[in-house]
Amino acid sequence: MINGGIMEKKAKIIIAVLTAIIIILAAFLIYSIYMGWFVAQQQYAYNYGYQMAILQVIQESRNCSLVPLVAGNQTFTLVDIECLRANTTG
Repeated sequence: MINGGIMEKKAKIIIAVLTAIIIILAAFLIYSIYMGWFVAQQQYAYNYGYQMAILQVIQESRNCSLVPLVAGNQTFTLVDIECLRANTTG
């Protein structure tokens, strides 16, 4: 009976340790998958914002209006070359 009780305790400890290891590995796997998804969403949002900004600049310049672009403490003015050509030839 004494050996059976000791073996039972050892088996319970082994099962508890293995369960803890499985839970930790599952949590790590879920975290890794989530972080991969999260980074992909951030990259998509960055690229989408970048594209929308470029399209907005292009649309504004098509009206032959001056488009101010600000980068840090510098300001640049963009003009569509086709507008300049139209003004010099016509």
